[in-house]
Amino acid sequence: MTYLIIADADENNKPTKVNIKETKAEADAIVEKIKATGNTKVFAIETPDAKKEEDYMTVDFINKTVSYNQTAKDAEVNAIQNKENAKASGNQKLLDLGLTQAEATALTGYTPPVAE
Repeated sequence: MTYLIIADADENNKPTKVNIKETKAEADAIVEKIKATGNTKVFAIETPDAKKEEDYMTVDFINKTVSYNQTAKDAEVNAIQNKENAKASGNQKLLDLGLTQAEATALTGYTPPVAE
């Protein structure tokens, strides 16, 4: 298990200053150093989400919890994949109309990935 150290968050409660440590002793040492600077909101939490993207985390300094929104992450990944699928589909439709790949790329700017 890893420890996520949260020292600050933005107006949407997304972490802005984080650190990840593998042991509780390491995490506690960092927390104490940060507290010595006057930041009393800092805390460490043991979580399997420590190494995930901070953009999908929400911090609650009052309860000292962190939640990870996997649904939002999945939605973003799906949106990116759908956009790529639409590009590939549009490219294929141009090829089906008789254009060469060079002509289709000149029109759309899309170059299909090279098959290995």
